[in-house]
Amino acid sequence: MLFFLSALPFVSIKSQNIIVKSFIKDKESNHIVPFCTIQLLGTNSAMDANENGYFETSAKKSDTLIFSCIGYVDLKLSTLDVPDTIYLKPTVITLHQIVVSKRVNQTYGIVKEKKDRSSAGSAPGIRREFATLIEIPANIGLFKIAKVFVSGKDFKEESPIRLYIYEVDTNGLPGKELLTKEILLKNRDTQKKIVTIDLKDQEIYLENTSFFVGVQWITSAKDFTVPEIFETFKVKKLLTYRRSQTNNKNKWFGEFKKDFIFFPGGAIPENDTPINVLASAEIEVYQ
Repeated sequence: MLFFLSALPFVSIKSQNIIVKSFIKDKESNHIVPFCTIQLLGTNSAMDANENGYFETSAKKSDTLIFSCIGYVDLKLSTLDVPDTIYLKPTVITLHQIVVSKRVNQTYGIVKEKKDRSSAGSAPGIRREFATLIEIPANIGLFKIAKVFVSGKDFKEESPIRLYIYEVDTNGLPGKELLTKEILLKNRDTQKKIVTIDLKDQEIYLENTSFFVGVQWITSAKDFTVPEIFETFKVKKLLTYRRSQTNNKNKWFGEFKKDFIFFPGGAIPENDTPINVLASAEIEVYQ
């Protein structure tokens, strides 16, 4: 059974609250939609359905919940109108044909550095997210994101990590989400320290720009092995930004050995060492 964190304002044991529970499925295929995010309208308070698409929580009769998942249209429902099964409508994606004369595969990001430490990322329910900038050289024109590499371990069926690909916004921070469907990192061989995610079918084309690879701890369960993501102190430039949906109003911040700084507007400390997540990407460059 999954619950919103007890500290959140809409979780209460008062008599006017009701129990809201349902399964979440794909409207077209009738397949379950696992780990869908359920958020209370007007707040940063959120939880996730489990691997079977089921959620259960206590909420006020006047509350409105937003159901969102990558690859689906967001759905808003009053707590009084939540049916036994919720059906999400898949997002319609229009793919554009790209005609090229030559294609070259290149890899960028934090690739060769060895890990300095592992990070649990969050205690259960915190839903923390890390996003690492993949810097693409200025001379690279049109390209397609082919693969993403993330270094970590202990990604399990009951406690996966959600993958994100973001545009770079005007502040240099993670902006628009670019994935067209949900991708969860789970059930991987713990003997291998790098998980490879093939994104060719996502058809993500960019031009003259960098992008972010993001990972998020999503489950609110309390009895699981927390997945670990490996980090390094060896990259002198801040590339990884962090945020938590239950703290600091969901602001992105940079973490250093001695301090952390909120962005935008934060001044990167001098003579300090940034902490970056080991993440990289392979792109197909069109020439």
